[in-house]
Amino acid sequence: MTNDTLFNIIISLRRTLIQRCQSTLSPQSSDLLGTYISHLSACDREILALTYLFHLSSNEIAMVCQLSESTVKRRLTMIRYRLHAAIHAHNKKQESSDVN
Repeated sequence: MTNDTLFNIIISLRRTLIQRCQSTLSPQSSDLLGTYISHLSACDREILALTYLFHLSSNEIAMVCQLSESTVKRRLTMIRYRLHAAIHAHNKKQESSDVN
């Protein structure tokens, strides 16, 4: 298999995965996770889906997304951090509204 053939297969796979990721992670509900995901960039939603829906490793995601593995790992870390912060802020808001 030539490099061009392999590259075309990867691009085709990426397009298919992007379509599936976007349809799977298009939040229709108003829940906190759906809202958070809807504010992510398309690339971050793709990384999130490939990680948690397709169970790909960061190295595999890097190949599919044509990013470095360190970039994938850094983005995942930031996604998780921001989600944690959003949940924490939501819980604080809930607690303060419960007190009133």
